[in-house]
Amino acid sequence: MKISIIIPTIDLSPRQKNSIHSIIKQTKNRDDVEVLLLSGKYPLDLPCSYSNHIKAIHFKNKSVIELRAIALKLAIGKYIFFTEDHCIVNPHWVENIETFFDDNTNIGIIGGNVINGSQFTTWDRANYWMTFNNYLTTSRAKKFSPCIANLAIRESMISNQYLAAGELEALIGQLDFTAINIGNPVTHVQSHGTYKTLLIHFHNGRACVGLVRYKYKGLKLPLKIAKILMLPCWLTFQVTSNIAVSRSSNKFTFLPDTIIILMLIICHTLGELTGLLFGPGESPQNLN
Repeated sequence: MKISIIIPTIDLSPRQKNSIHSIIKQTKNRDDVEVLLLSGKYPLDLPCSYSNHIKAIHFKNKSVIELRAIALKLAIGKYIFFTEDHCIVNPHWVENIETFFDDNTNIGIIGGNVINGSQFTTWDRANYWMTFNNYLTTSRAKKFSPCIANLAIRESMISNQYLAAGELEALIGQLDFTAINIGNPVTHVQSHGTYKTLLIHFHNGRACVGLVRYKYKGLKLPLKIAKILMLPCWLTFQVTSNIAVSRSSNKFTFLPDTIIILMLIICHTLGELTGLLFGPGESPQNLN
């Protein structure tokens, strides 16, 4: 098998079925591609038109982070692609990543940029800006690790490692041989509303740090706490500066939007602190 595509989901809504349709269309005539679609809430009822190379597997009460780790163990492809159930990939996403890997044998990880597909409210834009602000400008994106919404990795990079839930997300920022493939975007379509947007960022922070809290022992614990406490200052500066030099600046009203972004960052910071001190709790299950 050449390619494994991993998409974890909690509950595949009609909108999310549309999101994965492009991947199905790109891979339906290929025998060397498998699509692992893992659900954590309900068994998936896929349309008959979906290709039979889709492996729809249900793991009851598993979070998207846990599902991603499970899928990574099941994947048999030489190249492993990741995206999210609420992201729409471009029409040549699979082919572009495959070609990039084939042509650049020294590259182990490819991260593509992420476009905002939710522009309905200021909260939607702030959610995108905080999460994907590094992808607003080409120069910034090249300096940062790829994100799980648009990620591909050679199986050989992780073949000798057992990755538990949360470890892949922590690992991709540490591995060498990373390229940001700017010409291969996915569109992020997600709208939560005010309260849920704040809550999601808390859960995201708690889940990401809480699942790997065992790594912070001894002197690493106070150092990690200090780093987390610095988040509101430097992350607010980073996000607003990236917006200011990008094409998104015409939609950015400095004072109100900065306040909203700061609120999201504070929620994320509180989540990280809670995860570090008390573990992930139910936060992984609350992510979608």
